Amino acid sequence: MTTANIVNKSPRLISIDVVRGLVMVFMALDHCRDFFYIGNQVNPLSPVDSNTLLYLTRWITHTCAPSFVFLAGISIFFQKESSNGNLVWKLFSRGLWLIFLEVTLINFSWTFHGLFQNVFLQIIWALGAGFICMSILHKLPPRIALILGVAIITLHSNLNVIKLNGEGVLGVFWSFAYEMVYFKTQSGCSISVPYPFLPWLGILLAGFGCGPYFKSTFSPEKRQNGFLLIAILLAISFVITRSFNGYGNPSQWRGIPGSKEFFYTFFDVEKYPPSMLYCMATLSFLAIFLWLAEKSLLPIKSVLLTFGRVPLFFYFFHLPLIHGSSMLCFHLMKVLKLAPASEHPGFELPGLYIAWILVLLTLLPFCRWFEGLKARNRGAWWTAYS
Repeated sequence: MTTANIVNKSPRLISIDVVRGLVMVFMALDHCRDFFYIGNQVNPLSPVDSNTLLYLTRWITHTCAPSFVFLAGISIFFQKESSNGNLVWKLFSRGLWLIFLEVTLINFSWTFHGLFQNVFLQIIWALGAGFICMSILHKLPPRIALILGVAIITLHSNLNVIKLNGEGVLGVFWSFAYEMVYFKTQSGCSISVPYPFLPWLGILLAGFGCGPYFKSTFSPEKRQNGFLLIAILLAISFVITRSFNGYGNPSQWRGIPGSKEFFYTFFDVEKYPPSMLYCMATLSFLAIFLWLAEKSLLPIKSVLLTFGRVPLFFYFFHLPLIHGSSMLCFHLMKVLKLAPASEHPGFELPGLYIAWILVLLTLLPFCRWFEGLKARNRGAWWTAYS
């Protein structure tokens, strides 16, 4: 039986995996920018230092983390639908596994330094913490979960008044949950939490709450119309709320309406932690992506489907591939004197895009191999952790 046959018998939609693959591709672009772009030391969203193509290159990758988390929430819903009663342990242990991967192998892939020297708790950590929370919260009815998720997304900025500065047990917990505090342990290990888990849990709950609408038995026409309606409503709500230059985002837009500074700062919304306006903007794009996927309007669908079916495998291997290949590339350029010596070597945007495509082409056969391996071992315990 082929992979396609297996997936087609699933009650979940193929479009979920296609869109997940799309955001993984965008994510690889962002991480290639970190390692290959010559200007990776400047803010790509700055109206002073950036340009239109660089701004768009960075901004479109903003859709990755919230889309990834929202789609994970949908997947939890389908796991609940097909669960034989062990979902609590399955979600809890998977959450612990993701956190373990974040603080060990994924952190190493970012730095190529020793383990536990500088620990950055990023999106895989936040997703792992969310899975642990969902081991209990998955028992909520989807509609209640959706309401709770939307409430967290829209109201969490009010928690900024709580400043515990990482002091005491409660302060440490609050730092991991919401307040981004930098820790330095007595052993010399530094811990940074750019992705506190509470706001991301709101997105995970929202995805779980929307799960029933992604069943293959739900009317495709109604679902597709719903995607467009949600995208439009979120976009209009974003523009109106952002225009007031107040609630929903910690930083305000600047400049004369119509100017470069105005457009750059108007759409520059806070990701760390994700503000309400950030979620509105990025999730409106997710709704568009889902509509395109359902209409089969996305290009290279089979490639995106492969990437989307093996997201953790893709994530785990794309980082050392990008980091290692960038080091090798710039070392060879230095040895062969193909470029002037520089403290921060890199390529301009065309070179960055070429590197991105080469990374994807390198990953594709390995992802297809692992996709087939998972399909042949459907139901095996290890597939839940990969």
